[in-house]
Amino acid sequence: MLKITMEMNQTETAFVSPVNPSDTFQTGEHFNLRWFTPTNEVNLCGHATMATSAVIFGKRDNTNEQLTFHTKSGELMVSKVGDEYVMDFPLNHTAPQDQTPVKNLIQMSIGKIIPQDVQYAPKPHGDLVIRLPDSTSRDVLEGLKPDTTAMMKAFPDGHIKGVIVTLRGCPENGAKDECGEIFDFMSRYFDPWNGFPEDPVTGVLRQMIFICYCAC
Repeated sequence: MLKITMEMNQTETAFVSPVNPSDTFQTGEHFNLRWFTPTNEVNLCGHATMATSAVIFGKRDNTNEQLTFHTKSGELMVSKVGDEYVMDFPLNHTAPQDQTPVKNLIQMSIGKIIPQDVQYAPKPHGDLVIRLPDSTSRDVLEGLKPDTTAMMKAFPDGHIKGVIVTLRGCPENGAKDECGEIFDFMSRYFDPWNGFPEDPVTGVLRQMIFICYCAC
């Protein structure tokens, strides 16, 4: 699986198979699901799960209203509601992070900006969550250029395996779409520990297509 993912060279590749060997992708309700980056297996990927559901429902014409995926993060459910899909995912709590031991990592991530809050999320990956002040403009968030190689080298022990930089949306900071609707928040996800400098789906700069490899 890892070799295939390296060949795909996407941030995550999803591998799915029916739990019951007698099931097909059209009839099955329960599926095994695993996600790999080009360097290792990860515990959770929401976008790849949604893409997998879209393939099973839309391309394989699955007849069920709900799919259950058996994963490293437990059972994940995706339901088909009309023409839309609804995911039920685990709530992974964060805890306040003492900034002293991660001071250098914060500076590598956001420069001289003083964060409004810093939290640590042990699950599913071990992420440092840095909240920018509400007064920070959208352009500043999009313009961040962290040294992801230095970030990875500074914390090689696996305690931190990702940095989320997030900004709460408000009318003053430009966090809105083309129609003027205010985003609840914007974020970028830097993840060199898992083989890619930035996740382009979670971030604000680009879009990504996830490739689902279906193996019976």
